[in-house]
Amino acid sequence: MMTSIALGLLALISGVVAWVIAGSGAGLAAIAGVGVAAFVSVSTQVAVLVGARFSPTALAGIVFGSFLVKVVVLLLILWAVSRSEMPRAAFVLTLVLGAAVALTIDTIVVVRARVPHVTPGRWKEAG
Repeated sequence: MMTSIALGLLALISGVVAWVIAGSGAGLAAIAGVGVAAFVSVSTQVAVLVGARFSPTALAGIVFGSFLVKVVVLLLILWAVSRSEMPRAAFVLTLVLGAAVALTIDTIVVVRARVPHVTPGRWKEAG
């Protein structure tokens, strides 16, 4: 949720700034760059949430499968951008900035997570 909000704000701000500096094409390219970063980040979160309902092996398979799909989609998007007349600087800068924002938020969430290292009551006392 935090990632979506932060990337939405980044899309709005970077789109307006790029539009003012370099025109409407750059503004749309900036929004597209953040959109690609959001796709990559949020799809990982969705894969983990879906996979959490299953065994750890199934979770790993779901996350790995989503990774493969993301790589193919990302390569297709980058190929399409390279063949378009979109201002690449705005696209790439906001893509990198969006990825950095998403990774920062993911790191903060993982560090603050309160996950127990043991399951209470699972082990019998020795004796």
